[in-house]
Amino acid sequence: MAAFRLVFTAEGITLVTTGGWKTAIQLLAPTHQRVEILSYGANPRGVTNSSPPVRLRLVRQTSAGTGGTPVTAEKRSSGGSETPQTTALKGPFSAEPTLSGGALDLQNTHPQQGMEEPALIPEQYVMFGAERWALQYWNDAGEANLVTDFNIAVIE
Repeated sequence: MAAFRLVFTAEGITLVTTGGWKTAIQLLAPTHQRVEILSYGANPRGVTNSSPPVRLRLVRQTSAGTGGTPVTAEKRSSGGSETPQTTALKGPFSAEPTLSGGALDLQNTHPQQGMEEPALIPEQYVMFGAERWALQYWNDAGEANLVTDFNIAVIE
C-alpha cells in the first residue's frame, strides 16, 4: 500500500423503512492492489428520540448490483498528484448487490447520534484487488424519511 489516504462520503441518503439490508456505499478496490479500510461511520439526522436504532454492517459483495451513483474520493494525504484508484458508488441501488459471506462488523447507532467505527487492529479490514466491500444499513420500522450521511476512510 502506498499510504494514500482517502475518504468516501455518501451524503444525504434517505433511509428506507422496509426491505431489510440496503447498501449505502460500496467500494471497489483496484485490480491487483490492496486497500485497507481505516474506519466507517454514519451520521443520521433524526428528529424522533424514541426511534429504534439504525443497524450498520460492513460486508463483502460479489456484484455491483444495479444503480448507485459515483462518489468522488476526498484526498486526505498531503502532496502528491496521484489519482485514487479505489472507486465507490452510493445508494440507493435498484437491485441490491450480492453478498459474499456474513457481516465483517455490525454496529448500531441512534437516529440522532452519529458514530464512527475505527479499525482497532492494524490491517483488520483489508480488501484484496478487485474486491467489493460495502457499508449497509437496516432501518426496517425505523424513523421515516431519516436522512443520513455515510463515510468510509481507506488507505491505498
